[in-house]
Amino acid sequence: MREPDRISLTKLLNKIQDKSVLLKDCPEPHFSILSHPLLNPYPDWVTKSKSWAVFGTFSDYIIRKILLNLFPEKIRSNFTVASNAHHLLQKSLFGIQVNNQKVRVLHSCSLKKATDFYKETESYINDFGNSSISWKDSFYEIFRLSHLDRVYREIRLTLPQISKELVFECIPFFENIEQWLQFKFKDMDDMFLNPTLGHKLTLNADADLVIESNLYEIKTVLYPNKYIKEDFHQLYGYIALFEYLKKHESNLVYKILNCPKINTIGFIFPLFLQEITMDISGWKIKNRLNYLKKLLSFK
Repeated sequence: MREPDRISLTKLLNKIQDKSVLLKDCPEPHFSILSHPLLNPYPDWVTKSKSWAVFGTFSDYIIRKILLNLFPEKIRSNFTVASNAHHLLQKSLFGIQVNNQKVRVLHSCSLKKATDFYKETESYINDFGNSSISWKDSFYEIFRLSHLDRVYREIRLTLPQISKELVFECIPFFENIEQWLQFKFKDMDDMFLNPTLGHKLTLNADADLVIESNLYEIKTVLYPNKYIKEDFHQLYGYIALFEYLKKHESNLVYKILNCPKINTIGFIFPLFLQEITMDISGWKIKNRLNYLKKLLSFK
């Protein structure tokens, strides 16, 4: 019997044109304010080649790798979406069926190139989870690895197009972020990297970071106010899914369920070397679950 199709949280929210109907069961957004101007601009090639999405996903991976290097003893879960994507790519390349259907992810590349990429990225995944391997020593490999994200989210493979030389121009950008992360989180414990919050009967979702009782989404963007105003529902969706899984997953297959109630949500803006946060400790669990129920009514 075929399992029910899940829908990603992001795609579901994009379907809802009037999100005001969701506000009944969640607090009004009230985030802290960015306190200084742009400090950490990315290299020119990102804009010239219109590679903002590629650079953003790459940044997510590098930031998680930096945290693993800085605080290996604090990491409680080091999952990466690339692992799931690698399995999907395998099924596509070797004709393995899922739910009685073949997975097709190839796009704009030959079967040989895709197969070579699949073989290469297997070692990249292992190295990514190894805290003794520095992010700088595996920098270009992580860039290539981050391209698997699209396989997972869009069932689509596009091979890296940016040269190694241009990718390495990003290192100063991430060196600044490394210093900020070390300063910001040195006194915190229990870090969950890329925690999966999806469920086969609900939504497909994975957050960027949970650090202690704080959930973060990383946004490598020039205009953060736009995301503060529009993307807070994504954070609310994560929180609602988190409560659902705590309530229904008795076998604790999700390690994140062992962490305490999430009391703060926020965005990390790497270009500003800053976070903005919102206290949601007063958001009752009942209303968090009601928010998820209302979300699912739009499926």
